Amino acid sequence: MSKSSVAIYPGSFDPFTTGHLNILKKALLVFDTVILGVGVSETKKEMFSPERRVAFISKVVAAEGIDPKRAKAQSFCGLTVGFAQEVNASHIVRGVRNSLDYIYEQQMAFTNAGLNEKIQTMFLPSSQDTIHISSTLIRSILSMNGDLKGLVHPVLAKELTATGA
Repeated sequence: MSKSSVAIYPGSFDPFTTGHLNILKKALLVFDTVILGVGVSETKKEMFSPERRVAFISKVVAAEGIDPKRAKAQSFCGLTVGFAQEVNASHIVRGVRNSLDYIYEQQMAFTNAGLNEKIQTMFLPSSQDTIHISSTLIRSILSMNGDLKGLVHPVLAKELTATGA
């Protein structure tokens, strides 16, 4: 019997974008299970509660027809490598949009490897059609009642628009 491969895909996901979905789908081509770790930060100002962000991700996963046993979201506090250990993940998945993302993520990967050398980081490049998307951009558009088409999943756009975020 082969060992199941588990990776975490950590982030704030505030909110979950089509760019995040793109990276999740790529990660599911490599790993049996991807746990989206919704980070809780005391220092970062977040638009949505961790519970709401987990719910957003779960709705998108369901709407995409992705097996919820293979892609699940849960919130976590503390170090990313600690969360990876907690859920028995062997890898941390990180999406990179450009060279600036890569430099930052590389520093984080080195730091995480120093904390736990058994947990590896895998960088996945954004697809060309999602490379410009960030949660910061989405929050800005939301604050000005702009159109979210193509930036977040339609299920999420509908909910964000209906609730006025």
